[in-house]
Amino acid sequence: MIAVLQALEKPGIEMRTPYRLALVQLAKVLHLVEAIPFLLKEYREGTPYAAAALDEIRAYNERIRTFSSFADGKDPLSAEIDAAKTGPSVELRRAAVFALAATHGAKAVPALLDIARTTADEPVRKAAIEMIEQIARGTAAGGPAGTAKPPAPAAPPVPAPSPTPGVDEPPTEK
Repeated sequence: MIAVLQALEKPGIEMRTPYRLALVQLAKVLHLVEAIPFLLKEYREGTPYAAAALDEIRAYNERIRTFSSFADGKDPLSAEIDAAKTGPSVELRRAAVFALAATHGAKAVPALLDIARTTADEPVRKAAIEMIEQIARGTAAGGPAGTAKPPAPAAPPVPAPSPTPGVDEPPTEK
């Protein structure tokens, strides 16, 4: 499978759509991280289901990392903090900051403050500060920590007063 995916990345190689869709589905079912370059290309070209496959692979691997940290006796929060501080790219560290805030809410504030103070990357620092502000306002994306506040319900409409017999009627002439 991986050899096929690598061959597809060579210029001039074309494949019929049903086979491409089958490869996208197979990559999704097998959670193949190695298929990400192929899936990104397919996603950019508008291939149906490529985004779902990318999301499924990401979610699966995040679950594996979380469960592995449990098995190793590590706190999942510390694994996410590590990803936000030492991820392989600015984009991934920034995304890890958003995930940290959305997943852990107020529990993540000390780590977010540390990231904002110590990171050399401006986009990561801005993301950490933005998430701290959103958590403080209660508007951060709500994950299990429940940091998002639902909008207040609209006030019910005030009904018009109904006429009271004899009181709200105009006087009649006799």
